[in-house]
Amino acid sequence: MGTFPRKPLILFFAVLSGTLHAENAADLNNLGARFFESGQYHEAEAPLLQAIEIWSSADQPPADLETALHNLAAAYRAQARFGDAARLYQRTIELREARTGASGVTLLSPLTGLALLYLDKGDLARSKEIAKRTVSIADAHTNEQSIAAASGFLSLGSILTAQGRYSDGRVWLNRALAMRQRLFGPASIESADALVELAAAEYRERHFEEASQTYRQALQIYEAANNVKGAAVMRSLAESLIAKHKTAEAQKWLTAAERILDTQPEANALELGRIKASFANLMVSEKRMKEAATFYREALAILEPVLGSENAQLLAILDAYARALRAGQDYATAAAVDLQAMKIRVRQALGKQG
Repeated sequence: MGTFPRKPLILFFAVLSGTLHAENAADLNNLGARFFESGQYHEAEAPLLQAIEIWSSADQPPADLETALHNLAAAYRAQARFGDAARLYQRTIELREARTGASGVTLLSPLTGLALLYLDKGDLARSKEIAKRTVSIADAHTNEQSIAAASGFLSLGSILTAQGRYSDGRVWLNRALAMRQRLFGPASIESADALVELAAAEYRERHFEEASQTYRQALQIYEAANNVKGAAVMRSLAESLIAKHKTAEAQKWLTAAERILDTQPEANALELGRIKASFANLMVSEKRMKEAATFYREALAILEPVLGSENAQLLAILDAYARALRAGQDYATAAAVDLQAMKIRVRQALGKQG
């Protein structure tokens, strides 16, 4: 990713110094969103909090306040700060219900965010309960042609597939894709974003050939626009290829993705960590377990400071790392890794009860 433009940098330092005015709120929200999109969750917090403070102090808080609350909730959820995130999602939902009613299309995004939060906590029943209301709202807006509807349908499709409801999820993802292609054009970044979500659903369903083709479609759009999101798609494409045992091509895409992100590693730490994990998965597929263990260790060293050492997003990597260590007969380290994974699962279980 390229460096941040001068105006957001000035705003970032203004956050630190406390010298801000009401007209800065939109820029602060955008800055926080950019930090979030690049995986810089800690950095996203300060500008989003400041935007929320500015908008909340207005005589009539604008609808933009809801967007900032939602963005901060997503940043907290990514860090497994579930209590903080849930309160912000609920506040966003309350504000939108007051503004648009209990079945407004703009409720779809915060509701799916809350459903994803409960899924992250391991509470599938609560997640499905929230998704049920979300589907009911979406059903009432199937003929709507708006940006909000397209985004809401995309979020809904993603959470349904994450819950294992693949056929339902793909219906909403395809609706979102078709709508975005009509609204923005088939070669737009917005359409590419929808293609990525559809490909992820195909991958979850183990339709690896379909996923590979869909990722390639999205990648063509990102590369034509010189968009940094292409690096994440290269990694996802590589994972699809690994699943089909096409390791040589997978390695090519992982290397290309890493090269793109290495130009600004601090701003791309989350994705770089994921690429390390994908390299490890590649090594496992080739039964190079010692090298796999090294890559998993490097991935965790990058991801733990970003996500927190007890984040459920680390579970798949920890489990794979422990298996690689045991394959190399490093049983002591494997036991320590298993213990870390167990702590995360216990935390999930306790969170589900709470």
